[in-house]
Amino acid sequence: MGYLKSAEEVEELKEFFARPGFVSETLTIEFTTTPEFARSALPPCFDTVAEPTGYVAIARYQSSGMGEFPCAWVFLAASYQGTEGIFPIASYFGDATDITWIREVWGEPGKAAKTGLFQDGDHRHGYSFRMGTRIMELEADLGTEQITDGPQSMPSYYFELKMILSSNGGGLEFDPIVVQMDVHEDATSYRTGDGRFVLESSPFDPLGEIPVVGVGEASWKVSSSRYEITKYDSQPNRDDYLPWAYADRYWDDPRKLPVPRRFRTASVTK
Repeated sequence: MGYLKSAEEVEELKEFFARPGFVSETLTIEFTTTPEFARSALPPCFDTVAEPTGYVAIARYQSSGMGEFPCAWVFLAASYQGTEGIFPIASYFGDATDITWIREVWGEPGKAAKTGLFQDGDHRHGYSFRMGTRIMELEADLGTEQITDGPQSMPSYYFELKMILSSNGGGLEFDPIVVQMDVHEDATSYRTGDGRFVLESSPFDPLGEIPVVGVGEASWKVSSSRYEITKYDSQPNRDDYLPWAYADRYWDDPRKLPVPRRFRTASVTK
């Protein structure tokens, strides 16, 4: 093993990057938002669904390519070419290994955060903390186990939008790419119950601005899964996607970070 991989190693690594596998424990709480927010938060390539639904989730993961890591998300239900799935509008991961993988391979806008997930009997509690703010906190009281005779298949669809900023004058390096993944998931435990959550804004993460009209069911799932990429579609009109490419979901706004005096302009916000 050196700085370069052999041809045999390259073939082996291709599989790790193309079809990663996961073992996870996930606490999820469903919520309803407004149609206006759902439309504004989803990039133009995605359609909204009939009921503007979101999900907050915190999980512990083991994986076949990214190591072990905690993560937290806010998802919106979305549709792409008639297929309904979920799209992350905010995501937080543990360290450089999983953050680099998720951003560069799938295009998911993962940021670094301290995330914890805990259980005490039927109670579950999780949080995500970054830049001095506890931006997300979830709690749930769970009912009885719903899976009693072996693993239960729970297939779903997961959407990403892969965008890379250009260092040559700004804008995007290439047309945005919709990555559609079929999630082949087998759950060994699934429980539902009552949940509550709080989303807080920081100068870098505007989660508190997400309108929550109503809170739905909480769920706890223990599962194994594989993600299979089934669509990888370039999108036209790349400049239309710049508001999402430069958004807080991807980056901590550089105008709000410390700036040497010589580089300050009137547009810099402190």
